[in-house]
Amino acid sequence: MLRVLPALMMAVSSLMSLVTTIYKAGSVLFSFKDYDLVMSLPVSQKSVVASRILILYLMNELFAVVILLPMMVVYAMAARPGLLFYLVFLLTLLCVPLLPVVLASVIGVMVSILSARFRHKNLVGTLLMLLASLAIVFGSFGISGNADKLGELGAAFMGMVNRIYPLAGMYTSALCDGSLLSLAGFLACSLLPFALFVVLVSRWFGTMHTFCTSVGTQSHFVLSKGKTHTPFQALYQKELRRFLSSPLYILNTTIGVILSLVMAIALFFVPSQTLEQVLGFPGLAQILPLIAPVFLCFFIGMSSTSACSVSLEGKSLWIVRSLPVNTRTIFAAKLGVNLTVTVPFSLVDSLLLTVFLKPDFPDGILLFAIPLLYCFYISLAGLFFNLRFPNFTWTTEVAVIKQSAATFCGVMAGMLPVIGAVALLFAVPSMAGWLPVFFGAFTLLAVCVLWVSLRTAGIKWFEQF
Repeated sequence: MLRVLPALMMAVSSLMSLVTTIYKAGSVLFSFKDYDLVMSLPVSQKSVVASRILILYLMNELFAVVILLPMMVVYAMAARPGLLFYLVFLLTLLCVPLLPVVLASVIGVMVSILSARFRHKNLVGTLLMLLASLAIVFGSFGISGNADKLGELGAAFMGMVNRIYPLAGMYTSALCDGSLLSLAGFLACSLLPFALFVVLVSRWFGTMHTFCTSVGTQSHFVLSKGKTHTPFQALYQKELRRFLSSPLYILNTTIGVILSLVMAIALFFVPSQTLEQVLGFPGLAQILPLIAPVFLCFFIGMSSTSACSVSLEGKSLWIVRSLPVNTRTIFAAKLGVNLTVTVPFSLVDSLLLTVFLKPDFPDGILLFAIPLLYCFYISLAGLFFNLRFPNFTWTTEVAVIKQSAATFCGVMAGMLPVIGAVALLFAVPSMAGWLPVFFGAFTLLAVCVLWVSLRTAGIKWFEQF
């Protein structure tokens, strides 16, 4: 059973690298914002390629460290291996992300090239990313649900992992058995494809950039009557087009509400007893109608488009600043996109839970009202943190959508209140009936504070950029 741990964690690390790199490879390698400026510098094309691939590698090395380092500690405490184990672990840790980066980059570049000629190429990338993310989430649920059987099925499980990803078997043999032959095979299978990939990309870098950044056009154009819009409508449509133009933006800010919809539908097929066992909360079925709106808020809190909407203006911020509109209208447009994403999902989720849980009238009102109020809260919180921690010097949108301080603070602001409410519920189960009321009051207070802050300090910060 102990040998399952290194193979499983190495496979999980590789899978995470594979999925997250598919949608980043094209933009990081070829479609980065300052391509023309970088290519005009007095450096070789190989140096440019090496720097872009190094960015991808370091991103995925972080996954490997976060996942495999705890595994090493647990395994070392249980198995008490010798010095060779630690040397092999450090050597292989540097090579684990190499093959996933190559495979994901090839897939990502192929998708970019094949879809570049279509008008709706972003739709293809978004659907692929969404399906991959959902597969990881529900695959992890399946593994955790069968965790009690892994002890009996350890050998079979190892065989399954090795068939799916043969490098996991080499990794386990090199790490646990100290097999130098397996270590050599693992290093060769990781380093050689990576080196070949670097050489090929360096050779065809310009051509690949052209294919990946090509834009499809309509075959004909018919001049029609123009339409006029109010300043808010024009700015809102601009923000919405920016949102829909980026698969990374869409996935990173909608995965939470999509999961909430999937969970709401899944409740119709999951028995209450099973749900109680999975969550470890006896009697959950009886209080679920009371705490359901708080759980919905957890997923809504993961979906903040406003947390990076200001930073995404980048060097074009001066255009928005110079428009003959007041700052409140600009803020309203950015908040409107966030509400467009979260409110429809919130209403559908609440409707499904109402049908499933059949709450009484007061609890039914709270089931709709609290998630809707939380949609306003997370929109305001995201915009507040983005104004407080802006980043206008990014060269790839990954830096502001996934890796910025504003995005991190926005997600934490959305999730921590729910985590605190759930912790309080576990500590004092008797207050389950009052939990939605207290949580709703807290959310309403936070909305009021953020609203006043944006209309005062927020406007001041924006006009000083």
